[in-house]
Order: sequence, then C-alpha cells, then structure tokens
Amino acid sequence: MRNAAGSGQEREDFRTNSEHHAGCETGPHLRGTAHLDDAVAYYVANYAAKDLLFSTELIQLKDQLGDFEDCDELSGRKRKFCDAGLPAKLTQVLEAAAPVYRAHLWPEHDRANRRWIMRVAPLVREQGVGLSERLADVYQTRWPREKIRVDLAGYANWSGAYTTADPLRVTISSLDSRNQGAAALEVLFHEGSHGIAEPVQAAIIRECRQRDKAIPRDLWHALVFYTTGEVLRPVLGSSGAAAGDQDGTVPGGGYTPYALREGLYQRGWNDYFNYCRDSGNLTLMDTPPSTTPSPACFFAVVFATSLLSRYVVS
Repeated sequence: MRNAAGSGQEREDFRTNSEHHAGCETGPHLRGTAHLDDAVAYYVANYAAKDLLFSTELIQLKDQLGDFEDCDELSGRKRKFCDAGLPAKLTQVLEAAAPVYRAHLWPEHDRANRRWIMRVAPLVREQGVGLSERLADVYQTRWPREKIRVDLAGYANWSGAYTTADPLRVTISSLDSRNQGAAALEVLFHEGSHGIAEPVQAAIIRECRQRDKAIPRDLWHALVFYTTGEVLRPVLGSSGAAAGDQDGTVPGGGYTPYALREGLYQRGWNDYFNYCRDSGNLTLMDTPPSTTPSPACFFAVVFATSLLSRYVVS
C-alpha cells in the first residue's frame, strides 16, 4: 500500500482531482491560479468524458505516472530517466500545475493518505492473511504472485475506488467518506478481489452464451460485492473495528457491508442480492472452507436450471 507521495503520483492525484473539479469549482483559495485553471480546462477537453476503468489511454497514463513517482519532473529535461513518455502537451500542463498542487492540495492529501494507512494497516496485519485465504478458497483460485499495488489519492473516481488490470493496480480515495473506518478494509479487499474474480465473469458469460441469453448487467460485480461483504462481516462485526458502523440495517447489528450500507442493491441489483441471500451463497458462512462452492461454479449451476429465465433477461 502506497501513499501517493513523490511527484509522479502527486500528478496522478492532481489529475484525478481535476476530474473531481471538472465542474470547475476549484475552491476559493485556488481561483485565479492560471496554471491550475489551464490544467482543469485541458482535462475537461481531453479526458473528462473518458472512463478511468475502461479507457486504455487513461489506464496507461495512470500507470506511467505511478511508475515515475520518484521523479520531480516528467519531461526528462533535468534527468533523462525521468522522461515518462507522456504526450508533450500533457507533460507541459502537468509540470506547470504541479507546484500549485504541491502548495495548496498535496499537504492535505498527504495527511489524509497517511492517516488512512495508519488506520487500516493494523486490520490488514491482524486479519489480512486469513481473509485473503478465505476469498481465494471461495473463488477456488490463487492470488497473483506479484504484490498488488494500492495507490491512495485525494480523489479516485465517482465511486471512491477502482481497479485496473495488467498490471493489477488499485486506486482508493483517502478522503471519500465511504472508505473510512472498518469499511476501509472491505474496500481494500473488494478492489483486490477484482484480481481473482475473473472466473465468475467468465462463467456467467459462458453460460449465457450457451443458452443464447443476454448477459445480466453487472451480475459478476454484484456477486463480488456480496462475497467480500459476507466474508468480512463476521470478522469486522466481532471486532472493535466495527465501532460506529452499526446502522441497524443488518439483524443483530454489527458491521454493515458496503453494498448494503450504500444502497447498491437498490440500483438494479435487488434480484441478485435476494438470490445470493436466500440461496447457495449462504454457504459462504455456513460451510467449511474446503467444501464451499465457488461463485463461478454456483452460478454455472444456477444458469443451467429453470431459474435461468428469471435472472437472465430474454
């Protein structure tokens, strides 16, 4: 897990904050700062309409900025090995705006990043190995051999966190209220699970295509939310980490998983949630790890039954 320190990632933090301020509310203490205004305008014109998750261009830019985090420039004028290979205009815009970001925004973001790490690190040390093993067992797979890089930034995207693949990298907002307290651990493992949940999506696609059915929108993602939340709920609910997170939405109190707390299932996923809650996925908690069916196998069976027409739109 990395604080977004170093000039390369500072620029990434600035870039994502530019998206956040794309409505051009740059804050009263920054208004009139020409380089920052120019950078926001450049971002709006060239990148704001693109998706951080699916735009190859934005993913490559993010990864390049992270790879050059130890450089104080991006052009290589002072040090050739600091030439990040970015488009010339983007390099010019970022290098001009970076001093403004460092002076006005970075101190706050740096403190927030370090505070977030300080609060979640004890939970990772205490529960991380067991949780990662449990999730790998559920998905019947292994975690990637390489360490999963986690970048913290003042702003990530509209959802507060996202993950990109090849290489697997997680970006989390340390300022987003949804990522605080015990939820920080769930967000961390949810995003990391994107690296091992591919068989779920593959099984759903395969079964639907075999039956000439439309692929249910976001079913695999809803399942990842549900799985991570249910695996972490007993751990967080029985520890002091859950203090302040009891909102009464879960019978008996305790930790409320992210998707329930944020109402994600009410945004088109309610059927998915009801089926997961009432059917075989309950074995996540009730069955010994060695006999827990993987979600991929579970949904492959589901789609092969008469329930297919109910959960897959014709």
